[in-house]
Order: sequence, then structure tokens, then C-alpha cells
Amino acid sequence: MHGMVEALMELLSIPSVSGDKEKCGAALDYMIAKGDSFGFKCKTSNKGSIGIIEMGEGEETVGIFTHVDVADPCDLSLWNHDPFMPIVVAGKIYGRGAVDDKGATIAALFAMKDVWNMSIERGLVFKKKIQMIVGTSGETDWTDIKDYLMTNKKPDYGFVPDGYFPLCNIQKGCMDILLSHPLNGDERTIKDFSAGRAVNIIPDICRITLEDDRSFIARGQAGRSTYPNRGANAIFEMARALDSLSGQDRIKIAKDPVFKVITKYRRSFENSNGMMAGMPQSSRTYKSEHVGDNIYSPTMAYIKNGRFYINLNVRYTCDTTEESIVSAVEGLFADEGIIIEKIDSIPPMFLGRNKPYIRKFADAYESVTGLRNTFDVNEGSTYACLADDMVVWGPILPDHEDPCHKENEYISVRDLTIIESIYERALEQLAFDEEHYK
Repeated sequence: MHGMVEALMELLSIPSVSGDKEKCGAALDYMIAKGDSFGFKCKTSNKGSIGIIEMGEGEETVGIFTHVDVADPCDLSLWNHDPFMPIVVAGKIYGRGAVDDKGATIAALFAMKDVWNMSIERGLVFKKKIQMIVGTSGETDWTDIKDYLMTNKKPDYGFVPDGYFPLCNIQKGCMDILLSHPLNGDERTIKDFSAGRAVNIIPDICRITLEDDRSFIARGQAGRSTYPNRGANAIFEMARALDSLSGQDRIKIAKDPVFKVITKYRRSFENSNGMMAGMPQSSRTYKSEHVGDNIYSPTMAYIKNGRFYINLNVRYTCDTTEESIVSAVEGLFADEGIIIEKIDSIPPMFLGRNKPYIRKFADAYESVTGLRNTFDVNEGSTYACLADDMVVWGPILPDHEDPCHKENEYISVRDLTIIESIYERALEQLAFDEEHYK
């Protein structure tokens, strides 16, 4: 599609790190302006936190939930290029958000444009409305689309391009448990500790300051908390480094309460399934479908007001309850004076495979790629769980690297073109079809 790469690079150049309201608003304004130039009905809503881009009319609405905020690029020294000065190298577009979720957003927008042009050139009449809802807090708390859907009609069905191909009709739940640990006694050696930039990212840097003002850094590798073993948790790396000390330094650090806590987290969660900690385990199947394992990862840690705070990020399956997770956490730290300061939770999603609109998506994928459609679990949490019939669909193609939340994030021009074609085929099949898919 002519202009798609250029549009993506323009959007990538806006440093819309989640939480930066001004820059996220600028990225949203870019999408609204681009949609308006294509002839779509466009507007912002909810104090500029949401963008609505629509075409067509009909009794049913096909929804596309995307977001233009991006994950923090973290350690800039690990990037080969400025994350917000996109560049094309060897057929790959590099920049923060190239896949998650700006690349997918641009692909879906240009797919809408293709279908719009088709309606004009062939005189086709829309039988359904196509509605893209663009958020600005997809990497954080989702208050944008949550608030919007409280007072506006949800799409009847659709997709969220914030995961993988083929079709993800199942999505794990996500829970963040913020715990605080006491720092009692006179044996403290570590006076300051910081790790992590977001609850859904494996920390790549952990910093400590000792009572004698010496400072140390442990480095890991950032990545999605959905796949912690694809990264390297800097909290664990710090625990390992401190554990390797010798002599008087080892004797002192062994008594430090912060060291004891991070060592316990490393031993409990380094294998990510939490089995060593007695955390709830998934049966891996639910209603005869594969649902995967429960995943546990500490993603943020800091000292504040005399207590040591750690955020435990949990990805849990449909057969696991929130209550069982909380109970296991309380049992793991029983009699240690912990306080559960905060719990945020998003429930799992499960959709049957035989819904008619899902069949249309599967057909589109197969016709464009030549590959057989299969069904899978989306390990992460997306806007899909905020509506009743939204699957997670793309943009990462099978057997392709997942660069999301990592340094040097990229999408190939070839993949971007394929993704746009898949979405275009699906929207074409639905937009002009009189059949009802509710």
C-alpha cells in the first residue's frame, strides 16, 4: 500500500511513551488527521484519550482496538539507533512501537483505506460499520477505553492487533500484586534499591546504593513479562551478583533484609512457573482447549518510607482463580510482615472457535498467507477483554521474532505489507456482507 511505510515512520517519530499525555495526544492527533485525510469519520473522545475512526454504516459494527502509546525504550545505550528517529535498514523499520502497537495500527488503518477505496471504485454498499478505537494507555491501565466503553456502545465483534497470528481466541488474565516488605533491624547494608520501569516489562537494570554510598548496577534484558525467560530479570541478576560476594562483604550482605527478600524471589520465581513457591499451577487445558501455564515475574522493586516494595506480575489461565493466587502469596510470605498494598487484575478471556466472524478472520489469514489457521493462547493482556467478542489477531506472524518491549524493536516492510493484506481481506469479507455475525 503506497504511503504506509512513510506513515508508520511519521507515527514512530512521535515519542509517545505511555504516561506522557502530551506526546500520546500528539500520536492520537496524527491518527485522526490521517484517517480524516482518507475520508473517514474521525473524532477524539474522553478528553483526548481516545480516537474514533469510522467508515460505513450497518446494523453491526466491526471493531478494531489499537493503541498509540508505547513502552519505555529503557536503556538507550542498547539501541543501535534513536528509538524515536525511525530508520529502515535491510528492509526492516526500526523504532519503539514498530510492532507494539503502531505498526499494527497503521496496517489496520491502511486496510480500512483499501476497503474504502474498493467501495468507491466498485460501487459497493457497506452493510456494516467498521470502527477503529485508538487508545493512549494500552501499555498501562487501559483507563482510556475502559472509560469510553462505560458510556458508549461496544463493537459487536472484531479484533485487537496486539499479539500474534494465527487467531488467539483465548487470553490469559493479568494480575499485578504490589507487596511491601519490612526493613527492620540494624543489619541493613543496602539503603536504596530500584529496578523496573513498568509492571509489564522485565527490568533490564537494577541499581543499589549501600550504606557507605557505594553504588552498583546489575543488567538484564528487557522483554514482555508474558515471556520472562526470553529476557533476563535484573532483580535476579542483582541477587545472583550479591550472592557471589566473598569475605566480609558476603557476611554483611547475607544479613541485609533487602538481599534476603530478592534472594527469596529469585529462588521462588526464576523458573517463572512459581512451582518452587507453591503458587497455583494451571492444568493447561480448559474446556478441551490448551491454555498454557501460569507465569509469575517480579517486575518492579524500590525502597520507600522504610519498606521494600516489589510488584509481582502474574499471567494466569482460565482455570486459576484470583483468590488462589493471593492466598498463595500470603502463604509464601507468612509471618514476614508483608503488606499487600494494591492488587490490579484483568480476567482471562475465552471465546469459542465456531463463531462466524472468527471463521471469516481465519479464511482471510489462510487466503493471504497460504498457511493453515490454528488457534492459540495470547499470553499477554490486551484491550480484547474489555468487549465480549474481540479476538487477539496479529501482528506477529508465526515463527517470527517478537521484538516488543525490547531494544531495537522493528518490523519488516514485507511483514507490514502482509499484515495489512490480511486485515484488508477480513474487513472486505465483512463490510459488504449482508449476513449477520452477532
